[in-house]
Amino acid sequence: MGTFAAALSGAVNGDVSYRQVMQKGDFGLGTFNGITGELVAYDGRFYQISEQGKTVKVDPGWLTPYVQVIFFHPQIEKMIISATDYDSLKKELSMLLFNKSIPYAIHISGTFDRLKMRGRCPRKSGMKAQQEPVYVREALEGDLVGYYFLEHLLSLTTPGYHLHFLSADKENSGHLMDLSFTSPVTVELQSIQDIDFHIPNSEDYISANIPAPTLETYQKSQSQ
Repeated sequence: MGTFAAALSGAVNGDVSYRQVMQKGDFGLGTFNGITGELVAYDGRFYQISEQGKTVKVDPGWLTPYVQVIFFHPQIEKMIISATDYDSLKKELSMLLFNKSIPYAIHISGTFDRLKMRGRCPRKSGMKAQQEPVYVREALEGDLVGYYFLEHLLSLTTPGYHLHFLSADKENSGHLMDLSFTSPVTVELQSIQDIDFHIPNSEDYISANIPAPTLETYQKSQSQ
């Protein structure tokens, strides 16, 4: 629902409620009107990632300009023994993708030695991405939830691996930037071969100038 290109261009208010979103899936990522934090949803439970990883249960009445959900039914389950950083995790995940030409939903559960994460700062309509606060958590058990999407889908969604963390006690969460773990974690994958999307009819979308993003503009937004 909504597109990454629109959110990147400053269309930060949508017309879909999380009550509607919850009818479409029980697992996923997204944000909220005004980019007031990010979403992590797993096993039908929806949480807002607020400043410094404070985690708040989502009110079904809240609206979103951009969210991606799926009913998660994993087709593959594997173990990854350890990872020294995010890049090494990505390499391990890539070896599990049986068809690298399609997207995947990804769930990783276990205990993580170190997690470097960030939240999202609120934005007004028309504002672009800005510097985001980064924080580190250590020795946390929990779940990583997210997707792998292909670069040619850049206008719709973020390319590559995109994961959000939710701790087992639901006290800590964040957009994953880096990690390490020395105890085995469980990886579950579900391939995605159909994508339905809704383009909001909100004022932001009506008035926004939404150019197609490039990898360069995407990478710049992620480095901020």
